Amino acid sequence: MRHFSLRSFRESGPPATEASPETQGLHGGIAGEASRRSRDRAAWRWIVASGVLLTAIIALGTAILVSNLRDRALADAKRLLDTTAYIIAEHLEGTFQSVELVQRNVIERMQSYGIASSDDLDRRMSGFDTHLMLADMIGGTPQLDALMLIDPSGKLVGSSRTWPRSDTTEEGREYFRALTADANLNLFLSEPARSRRTGAWTAYLARRLVGPNGEYIGILVGVMELRHFEQFFGSIAIGKEVAIALFRSDGHLLARDPHVEAALGKSDGQNVLFQDTWSVADGQVQLAALQALTHYPAVVSVSTTASAVLAQWLQEAKIIIGAVGLAA
Repeated sequence: MRHFSLRSFRESGPPATEASPETQGLHGGIAGEASRRSRDRAAWRWIVASGVLLTAIIALGTAILVSNLRDRALADAKRLLDTTAYIIAEHLEGTFQSVELVQRNVIERMQSYGIASSDDLDRRMSGFDTHLMLADMIGGTPQLDALMLIDPSGKLVGSSRTWPRSDTTEEGREYFRALTADANLNLFLSEPARSRRTGAWTAYLARRLVGPNGEYIGILVGVMELRHFEQFFGSIAIGKEVAIALFRSDGHLLARDPHVEAALGKSDGQNVLFQDTWSVADGQVQLAALQALTHYPAVVSVSTTASAVLAQWLQEAKIIIGAVGLAA
């Protein structure tokens, strides 16, 4: 038997004991479980980060797609407005030219009569035959309501409307003042005015008449009914909330569809020139295309609101965003 002394026990310590297999397995299992949990947490963090990144990429791509569709909608609308304004301007060019052609026919008839002075004009063009001639000449021109011959004092010489001629004077009319004051001005488009006879809105395309030596002998006036232009504008269907307007080159509104009674004859000089604002609510963004006539002092405006243009885009954007949201 081996004896242990207290001293030897203190110096060498207690006798060593080996861990049992069960204890070793328990310690290993705890360490393995901790390692697996650490790996699982790392994997979940990676999955969440990837999901967030993927969601951000999808959201960014959706935003770019929706923005591109919006820009395309605006560009397509502007292109349509530009094309429409150009086509309308070309049509109106022909409309004014047909009035001017009638005026030239009258002038050729006067030249054939040998009219060389204002006295000749009054003597040769004030009869019933002149009234019939003028009435016949406007027959094939629907936009032309009347033809009038005015002498240098503003007195009515002859008219397609009535005979005998009335004692009215055109001295106060805008076209008369302009053509009388400026010897270099040959053609003048007036601002809108109410017809004294019918009350309808009219505009005058007035031409200065000169004799063989260039002397001023009178004015030939083509009276155009502006409802003719508005009816033509109304026949053009290019979308909702589209306004088509004809301005004089100084900004005075001549005709518009939809019709705005209070706006006719008004100038938009306080705003951007030729900006049609009569159907645009405060704060609305307007899209407009302008096209000037080549030979006449007039400008065509075709306009709409951005909200009207983007209505279809907004519906498409909602569908796209909703679909992406469901897929995400």
